[in-house]
Amino acid sequence: MPHSPPPLGGITMDDILFTCAGTSDPVRGNRDGGILHIMRYYHPKRVYLFLSQQIADLEAQDHRFEKTFQHMQEVCAAQGIVYQPSLFMHNSQLCDASKIDLVEKPLLEYFTSVAAENPNCRILLNLSSGTPQMKTLMQFLAVDSPYHVLGVQVDGPQKKKGEKDPPRTDDRMYNVDYELETNYDDEPDCLPEGERRNRTSEPEMFAIKHQRHRQQLLKLLERQDYDAMLDMSQNLPKQLRTLLQHLNARNNLQSEEAYKLSKELPDLGFPLYPAMKSDSHYRDLSEYYLLLRNLQKLGRYSEFVLRLNPFLTELLYTLLMQTEFAGYLKKNNGRIDVATDVLNSKQPELMKRLQAEAQRTLLDYKNFSIFLGISMLLVTDTLSDAHQNFLRACNALNTAQRNTAAHQLHAVLEEDIKHDCFFGIKHYGSAEIVQKLGELLAQAYPDVCDKSLFRIYDRCNDYIKAHLQLGAANL
Repeated sequence: MPHSPPPLGGITMDDILFTCAGTSDPVRGNRDGGILHIMRYYHPKRVYLFLSQQIADLEAQDHRFEKTFQHMQEVCAAQGIVYQPSLFMHNSQLCDASKIDLVEKPLLEYFTSVAAENPNCRILLNLSSGTPQMKTLMQFLAVDSPYHVLGVQVDGPQKKKGEKDPPRTDDRMYNVDYELETNYDDEPDCLPEGERRNRTSEPEMFAIKHQRHRQQLLKLLERQDYDAMLDMSQNLPKQLRTLLQHLNARNNLQSEEAYKLSKELPDLGFPLYPAMKSDSHYRDLSEYYLLLRNLQKLGRYSEFVLRLNPFLTELLYTLLMQTEFAGYLKKNNGRIDVATDVLNSKQPELMKRLQAEAQRTLLDYKNFSIFLGISMLLVTDTLSDAHQNFLRACNALNTAQRNTAAHQLHAVLEEDIKHDCFFGIKHYGSAEIVQKLGELLAQAYPDVCDKSLFRIYDRCNDYIKAHLQLGAANL
């Protein structure tokens, strides 16, 4: 009896068969080929044959598939079963079905049209007929199709030791009428002892599913979507899961949790927090810098511009605390106060230079800002000309973009950043901004910063990728 498809939404579904055809179909060596055997045990109501030019020519010569369908109906009638399937044959006109790139497009197009014509049917996919390239594509359809499909495999008849393979159905001596009349599968009681009657199976195809799963994980890794990777695979080795949890927490600035998880990863072969010495403020600022690098790498430019402001504010403060302005800056409940009145009183010449740089009176400026911080740093002679010009460009970017990105339905693009981040004739793209910020961070912490930290996500991602590609992870 055929395998009954499960109900869909309370409605019993019909089976249809989508299949390629090869030189073991329809009958070879007095035994069913894959197509006929699936018809015998599943009774699909409609059968769709995808034919290469070679098989279409054979059908035109001897009508082998038309005769097979008629024969199947007669056999079923003799058993008291009413089975009258519809046959649809599609000549792909493929002259070389051994090249998967040539087969893929017409096969998928025909499959999609068949699926669209049969929306409430389960589609049986014959995994055992056609060229190896056709079978491979059918296997991927069985695993990755959005439609309700079931892959069916048909094993070949059991051979005796030393027995030769029977001629294929493209042999010039092949006689479809004789093969149908002498087909042992029509009379299973006549099968040789030990032979299986039903040679169909519904394989799980774990290898293909694992490969597909691995590719999905690698795509998520490219996007650094560590949370989704953790959700997708519960069976990763403990070290990989812990590393993903660490990176997920770290990328979300959950610093304490990330650091705690890093203690469970002593055997990676590289440090997760490379630094010349410990410094808590550097760790916080450098982690924020790594977040900016990730946002830039992933093209999340709106968030990149928004996150740039607090980082630049803190970086400017850190650099200024190493200058003559240090005594006039004070952190107070999350904000930075600037004692401009005291500065004016104690160092009037410095205040004069600062106001000349800012091109405005600054006595009323009591709150630290990017504009004020950059102006202060520019008069200290602690920066190279290149870094001075870069900070002026950052001020222009902050003025042009930050309020736009925060308060309007406006997606910031790379072109917007490059347009607005400029000084003189020099424009800076997001990648160069990240590079210059890293240089300034290293200048702010010359005795602490180890620049290998800047690539720590890349290094961790490479480690994860290598383990996934090697198949070390049980997915």
